[in-house]
Amino acid sequence: MASRRVYLQKTISLESKDIRLLHLLPGKWEEDIQCRLEVTGLHNHPVYEALSYAWGDPEVVRPILLDGEQMDVTINLESALRHLRFAESTRILWVDALCINQKAIVEKTHQVGMMDEIYKQCSRVIIWLDMTPVPPPQFQNGPIAKARKSLLVQIHRGISAMPISSLTSKWAFRSRLEDFVLFCNAGDCTHFNPFVGVDFFADDKHFHELPCFYRRVFAVGKYPFRFYHTQAYQSMWDGIASSFDARWWSRLWCVQEAILPQEAVVRSGKYEVSWERLQSAACNLIRHAKTCCTESNKHMPRNFGLLPDNLLVAQTQNKARGPTLESRTPPSMNDGNDEDLGNSLDRTLRLYRYKDCEDPRDKVYGTLGLVDRTAFDDVAQSLLTPDYSRSLRDVFCGAATAIARQSRQGNLRFLTGEGFNRDHSDLPSWVRDLAYRPDETTLWYEMERLKSYDLYNAWKPGSDEALTSHSPQVREGMLLSLMGACCNDKVGKVIQVAGYTSSKHAWDKMTGDRVPAPIAIAHIGLRTRNPDKLVSFYQVLLSARVVLTNDFISVLTWDEEHHRLAIIHDDTAVPKQTNTSGVDHIALKFASAKDLVQVYRHAKEADITPKFCLNHGVTTSLYYMDPDGNNIEAHIEAYSDPDDVQRHMKAIDPANIRAVRFDPEDLLRRVEAGEDDESLKRAGLLGPQPASIGTSTAEVAAGG
Repeated sequence: MASRRVYLQKTISLESKDIRLLHLLPGKWEEDIQCRLEVTGLHNHPVYEALSYAWGDPEVVRPILLDGEQMDVTINLESALRHLRFAESTRILWVDALCINQKAIVEKTHQVGMMDEIYKQCSRVIIWLDMTPVPPPQFQNGPIAKARKSLLVQIHRGISAMPISSLTSKWAFRSRLEDFVLFCNAGDCTHFNPFVGVDFFADDKHFHELPCFYRRVFAVGKYPFRFYHTQAYQSMWDGIASSFDARWWSRLWCVQEAILPQEAVVRSGKYEVSWERLQSAACNLIRHAKTCCTESNKHMPRNFGLLPDNLLVAQTQNKARGPTLESRTPPSMNDGNDEDLGNSLDRTLRLYRYKDCEDPRDKVYGTLGLVDRTAFDDVAQSLLTPDYSRSLRDVFCGAATAIARQSRQGNLRFLTGEGFNRDHSDLPSWVRDLAYRPDETTLWYEMERLKSYDLYNAWKPGSDEALTSHSPQVREGMLLSLMGACCNDKVGKVIQVAGYTSSKHAWDKMTGDRVPAPIAIAHIGLRTRNPDKLVSFYQVLLSARVVLTNDFISVLTWDEEHHRLAIIHDDTAVPKQTNTSGVDHIALKFASAKDLVQVYRHAKEADITPKFCLNHGVTTSLYYMDPDGNNIEAHIEAYSDPDDVQRHMKAIDPANIRAVRFDPEDLLRRVEAGEDDESLKRAGLLGPQPASIGTSTAEVAAGG
């Protein structure tokens, strides 16, 4: 971006810790932006602020003056400098686009290698988000908007003829007029502050305190607030969304730029908020939405939803910059495996693959400041030294080789996860293509699985008996080898080969290479015209408690989950018929025979009795029917060992499924007599055994 002559006059030594600092000279808003460069060394401990920003489109530029020379910089950088400039004093900054000669590969390589030190040593980092406030509708449409457009057309046509001394001043003049026309007569412009919403949540306020909720006059038995889409709220929410969705968050370099400095502030236009406030806002917003403000959150339209960049916010927790973020957050850079340098590097490179960078080589170079490379061996350090003369293939292979060299003996976790064997890549099969961008959900699952790696210890880490006695070795730059040892011991569970489908399922389950399955059935939804009867029934049968209720829904739970049962009120609901297609019954598992008996006894006292009771072999079940005819099964498992369950299921003849009726009163007597729970749950031991009932699967579900 900058003229070669400027950098030749302010050369830096590539043999030392020299850097250039940008002196942003004072000036009024409309005046040309003038700067000068100073060469100094980090060993001199200079005082400066670092600027972190998204470069923007390199083809759309504005001019500034650097040491008297006209330079073109992106609009985003020009805007940042214009807003950050002091009126009467010089401001000293470090700005990568201007302090580094971007066209000199050797110098760029040298400076990128010092990036971590540059950001660690700055007095603070200024994160420039470049968010343009959105004016209210009356300034976007109608007479004011027409007048604004007319004036802007005149500005565009006449700007070349204006008697302004330099092109820079023309840009400043037009920009200033644009701001004036956009915000003229806007009254109190404080609501254009994009951080008003951030401050709201940073102050730990509740959702119903937002300027979109109004207390109902008559709210007996109802949610006491009503949502109204007000302009004040829209402006506030636009600011929140802009704060968390700005282009800056998508940049890979922003990670270390935010983490390494001792202090960080976030700036947009003339408004500023501390990193701590922004982080607190993100944490509080998510926490309130999940806990105390759940109902308010439900009343807000779905378009008012956002998810802050959790990975970045979570990582800054390591610098003790704020509260714990209650959301899905992958493991941090340091999760207890610091002694394995290769693992630390591998984890860091993986963690930020979803972020953007113009040069794919920066997928490696842009995260090196987050890893302590001083403990690496000389070969690994040389492979990781930034060098923009190297090809992308060499950079990725070098990173993979460094990881392999620094991994503990036998540790192959760096070979797990996404990004290998990409069709468009000429990389060896053991080298991850870091240019591949997984979505954040996929990445989260990958990092969660990585945390489980140490649970599998067949390779006996750190032991003299390790099955592999050497670290992985790279030969001829292409081949990865590992010296192993022969063993006769059975290692873990052996997959049962019983056909392609079952074997593949077992393998996929073991490797995790499958479409994720649900971890639980979270809740049940029932539609009814008799909500009061249904609520009473489930309060008795399942000891459920009402979490919330209003005119259209009642929400219940029986454990720590926010809700397990949603009863939807619908006066038009049609009564259920016996032969209606759909869900036949819902089965709920209890922990012990004693618990099942207590359910039976408590329900019986309220005149709720099971329609029938069956022992299926693997379960002992009580079948109830709610007031709407929905079948509810309450059961206990017969086996505690999954292998026993599998053996039982394999022994069943699918054409002749058996079930045994039993008397719940007999089960009650035996529990009260103190009989062992395991014997009570075991199939075939419940009371007098009548003849087995040969039935179809549907008949068993319906009661035989």
